[in-house]
Parts: sequence; structure tokens; C-alpha cells
Amino acid sequence: MTAQQLINSYNINKIIANDIVIAIDEDDELRKDIIRYFRLNKNRELALTLLHKITELRSIINTHNLPASGDSIMLCCYILGLHGHIEDCIEIWIAKETDFDTFCYVDVQLAVFGGVNNTLEYLKDEPGREARDAYHYISGCNNAGNFDDIKDYYNKDIPWFV
Repeated sequence: MTAQQLINSYNINKIIANDIVIAIDEDDELRKDIIRYFRLNKNRELALTLLHKITELRSIINTHNLPASGDSIMLCCYILGLHGHIEDCIEIWIAKETDFDTFCYVDVQLAVFGGVNNTLEYLKDEPGREARDAYHYISGCNNAGNFDDIKDYYNKDIPWFV
């Protein structure tokens, strides 16, 4: 499978089938192809659908033969962040909170794709538990220096988790 085949399938059906999630989880070349595709072709609807599908599978199946690894969730967070919608930091936070293992695994750096200060400003004014929790956690990470090399995190052609 290629990223283009994934896009074509989504455009026809408007769903992400489980076999696509399994392919993403198991095929490193497909994961790289997806990164390259989304860098050149913005499709926020697909990025959100993919993130929601993978986190849904993760929460249903949880830790029993997951076809939704932490790497796949991070990939989806990354391609969503490429679209530059600051409000998507909450979507990424929700994905991070899928379960305990995912919370530990998914890099908080993915939630601040729009810049640390911009993200904190946005979260500070947003209602809801997710925004409040994300704000406090990201603030703590910022104070601890976790984002001192944030530019290096995003400057790689292929992120470490792909």
C-alpha cells in the first residue's frame, strides 16, 4: 500500500478500514510515504479521521494485540500538526490521553507544533478539562526545559518514530 492508495480509498469511502491501520502500523515505508504526502498535500479531514480511527482502535482493543501502536498515534499527531491549526493541539492532547501507555509514549512536543507560547496562549483561554490539563502539563514541561530544542524536533525529514 502507498499513501496515494490510502488517500484514494478514503476519498471513495470516507472511512479508514482496520486493514489500513494495520498496514500503517506494520509498514515503515508506508509511514514515510504518508509523511512525505502530507508535507506536500494538506488534507486535515483525513488526518483527523486517521487519528480518531487509530485512537478508537487503541481504546477498544487496548493492550491486546494492538493494531494501533504508539508510533502510529504519534504519526497521526504529526501529520495533523503539519496542517498548522492551533486548535488541533487539543486533538493531539486527547490522543495522548488514550491510555496510560499512550500518555507516556506520545511526545508532548507533538502538541506544541504551533509554537510553545502560541499553544499555551490558546489553551489558557479554551474551556474544558482537556485544554486545562494540557495547559498545566505543557506549562510544566516548558518550565522544565523540555522544549529547549523544539526546532530540532521538527526539522528532521523523517521523525524518529517513523
